[in-house]
Amino acid sequence: MKKALLILIGFTLLSSCSNDETLEKITPSPPIAQPPIITVPSKIEARTNGDTTYITKIIPTEYKLYKESFKNQRSGMFFQWQENNGVNPLYLPQKNSSMKSWFGGGQSYGDVNKDGYMDFLISVNTDDSNVELRWFINDGDNYNYKESTSMFNQSTKGMSAHKILKTDVNNDGVADYIALGVDERVPNAYSGNFSVLIGKSNGTFDVNNIPNPNKYWFHNGAAGDLNGDGYTDVITASFIWFGDGKGNFVKNYTMPNSYCNSPLVYEIADLNKDGFNDIVLSTGQDLDATSIIFNNSGKFDSSNKVVKLQNVEFKAISDIEIYDIDTDGDYDIIEDRQLGGAPDSDPWNPIYNKSKLFVYMNNEGIFTYAPNYIQNSEDGGWLNGNQSVGIGYQDKNGWSVFKIDDIDGDGVDDLIPENFHNGKYNGLKKINGVWKQHIFSFQKCKK
Repeated sequence: MKKALLILIGFTLLSSCSNDETLEKITPSPPIAQPPIITVPSKIEARTNGDTTYITKIIPTEYKLYKESFKNQRSGMFFQWQENNGVNPLYLPQKNSSMKSWFGGGQSYGDVNKDGYMDFLISVNTDDSNVELRWFINDGDNYNYKESTSMFNQSTKGMSAHKILKTDVNNDGVADYIALGVDERVPNAYSGNFSVLIGKSNGTFDVNNIPNPNKYWFHNGAAGDLNGDGYTDVITASFIWFGDGKGNFVKNYTMPNSYCNSPLVYEIADLNKDGFNDIVLSTGQDLDATSIIFNNSGKFDSSNKVVKLQNVEFKAISDIEIYDIDTDGDYDIIEDRQLGGAPDSDPWNPIYNKSKLFVYMNNEGIFTYAPNYIQNSEDGGWLNGNQSVGIGYQDKNGWSVFKIDDIDGDGVDDLIPENFHNGKYNGLKKINGVWKQHIFSFQKCKK
């Protein structure tokens, strides 16, 4: 359980990154035209019985590829795991692995072997010292998966993934992935990796590991074009990294504390619809409020407009999603926060890992906190489990990361916790206008 605890508490730790001098901007080449990608509507047959939906048939679905990583999380399936000594709830994926494995804090999705079914990419810690990236290949039922490293043209050993960004770094219409990792093995001397997987037309990936001589801690990040040159950029480790359209990234700008003090979670999206992507930064434990930094025609410096969102009672930020939850045409902000504030005398009490979703409504660029907009979202601290069971449905820890996706193909998006999860349900489904705790089960799937 030690490794899982390290992963879960990582969201509440402060970034160990330092500020460097601003580097000279690169001069980009003209962007390469991106070929069109056809999006096929999701066709998933399902039946609902009480609070459980059984996915009975999965028809292949193709998803449009974007530069902005927040738009590329849809897959019609999801990855979750728990340490339960072999007791696997019906809705968790069966990972056909020959060894006991722990998994990093990030995951991403794509049909990597071109068979029409979505696979997932994660980092696997085979023991306390060894980690590598692996694809888990869908058997066609969104339930049985077999691990593989054959898609990588170079070794990924030593590369972890606390966050994986799906994007297109070279505008060729083939999905690329950026694995942002942390190495917490040495206390007070953390390091990490910024690893770019450049997708090839034959289904393999070239691996480009961005040098990290200063031992930055790549806890989280986001991808999207920030300077308007047509190439994907990245924000991570308190810096803006400009991309050159070939899979290389140069640290260009140190985000000041006036943006956000020690950011832990990042997103990139055009929130005011001016054609330029903006930045969302968040931190925790009363260090600062969530901040929106509006793009100034491709520039980021001390003159950018910064908007601070209202603070809430849950202090430890875990994840942020950008989504038009009220369907008014404006992107809203949904935060996943854990309670935080554990005293030194009781630092491991799970009650402080209890999580809840918070919504900030966007009305033409003005963001307003909407209390309890998402009902029944509190999780962890044994709220939706039983601490006496020993294994299985304890619900000891709340949501760490989540995504928004139409899991059962009914045309209504669901809220899904990802990565580590051990409660009695595995998502929130909107039923008659109310978000209700729900179980999405794939065990009875057939091709």
